[in-house]
Amino acid sequence: PGLNQQSLPTTSLTITIGDAGCNNADLAEPLGVLDLGDISAFLAGFLGMDPSVDFNDDGVFDLADIGAFVADFTAGCP
Repeated sequence: PGLNQQSLPTTSLTITIGDAGCNNADLAEPLGVLDLGDISAFLAGFLGMDPSVDFNDDGVFDLADIGAFVADFTAGCP
């Protein structure tokens, strides 16, 4: 920093306000609609081992997670 300047610590905060998806398979915008975007988001998360797509929360990315996603997706939105 120069004269009369100071460094301030930075902090980041993410707040999500608004509607949630219609069920666990509703992962991508537009929320409230199950579509190819949700399938793509699940596949990207699954291949990247993203905890948000570990549908049974066991820390393992396997057929159980795929089956749970498919069941929620085919159940549709209320």
